Order: sequence, then C-alpha cells, then structure tokens
Amino acid sequence: MLNRPINYKYLIFSTAPFAAFFIGYLVTMLCLSTKKTTIPNLLGKNVHEALKTASESGFATKILTTVVAHNLANGTVITQIPTPGSTAKTNSIIFLQLSEQNQLKKVPQLIGSSTATIEDILNTAEVPFKLIKLGHLSPQNHCFAQYPSAGQKKLHEHATAYISQSCKKQFLMPNIVGTPLEQAKEALESQGIILECDTTQNQQSQETVIIQQRPLPGSVIKLSDNTIIRVHVLKKET
Repeated sequence: MLNRPINYKYLIFSTAPFAAFFIGYLVTMLCLSTKKTTIPNLLGKNVHEALKTASESGFATKILTTVVAHNLANGTVITQIPTPGSTAKTNSIIFLQLSEQNQLKKVPQLIGSSTATIEDILNTAEVPFKLIKLGHLSPQNHCFAQYPSAGQKKLHEHATAYISQSCKKQFLMPNIVGTPLEQAKEALESQGIILECDTTQNQQSQETVIIQQRPLPGSVIKLSDNTIIRVHVLKKET
C-alpha cells in the first residue's frame, strides 16, 4: 500500500471552523465569568416582582429568612444582600429577607367565664390579653365584657377582658333602664351605692320600673361613701 503525502493545506482549512468556534467559546466564557453588573433595587417589591427583576438583570435569588412585619404585605422584600447599586458578577446570587404576618386568630367567648378560665383559654389559644378589673353587679371575678367581641379576628392589639370585683374605688355603671326599682336598689346597695328616684315612697310599687338613669350605662364612676345614682321611674298600670 502506497503512503500518500499529507495535505496540510486541506487539513488546516477543514479544521479552522471548529478551532474558531472553540476559541470563541473560551473567550465568551471568560468574559461572562468576569463581567460585573449593577445590583437592581428589589426593596419594597413583592417576591414575584423581585424574582422577575433579578432574573432579567442576570442574577439568581435565594430567600434567607422571613420577619414578622404587620405594616407590610406578606412576601415584601425588606432586606437584600448585596445592596442595591453595588456590582457583582452575572449569575451570582442576591439574598433576600421577606416580610410575613402572623395569622389572625378568632377571639373566643369570654363573657361569663372566671378569671382562671379566661387565662387558660387565652393562653391555650396563644392570644395576648389583659384583664381590667372594675366594680360591677356580675358575679365576682367573672368577665362581664370583652374586646374584641367573641368570634372577631384579633388584629395586633391585646384581647381585653373586663372582670367584675367588689371595688370601692371604681364602678362600671350597668344599664338598669327597664329594671324594677326594688331590684335595682338591692343590687346597687350591695355595692354601697344609694339609688334616688323622682317619686316618693308612697308612689312606688312592685310595678315601678326605671325609665332613665344618671350616670349613663357604661360610665366609669368613682365610688365614695355616699355615691348616688339618680333615676326616673314609671309606675306601670295594673
């Protein structure tokens, strides 16, 4: 078999395109690996907008942590590293910290429950609360009012339970309109409060009911040795 001479000219021209492609590829990769781009500002954007902006600018993203922030919508970017305006290599990672909100919880029914029961209910439900004790005609150490009302979703304030007690300093005036006069007298006198009405004793009967009161229902009054509640009464026709 005869050995043919190598055609170097043909060999060079046939391999030139592949060599050019390979050299171009190496140069491109080298440029991309060293090219730096300005970091976009992602602060205040929701997570979807932030990911889109970062991707369009040639960066990847990674969520590091979330922080409770009630004044921001869920998933808002509150911190980013590197900071906006700095430069970094293309395809590098921007680390994000996002906001979150605690899930709102419904406030349970507290009215009529004892102080100990209320503490157990709210601690179990992980609802922060405060107890306010006021003089009231309800059974002692029981809740007679609450805020927010039962079933409402608690926002970012404490749930408040108003607890009845025999307090000689403050008293929450109940609504006694429509109550028989004698029944209201008995209840208020147990708290050391004098009830005065606009009729004489001989004008009153078991059918006499209160039609107006001062102080108004819901008023917080300071008790003294001679606290007086004035009412207008009406004798029902028999």
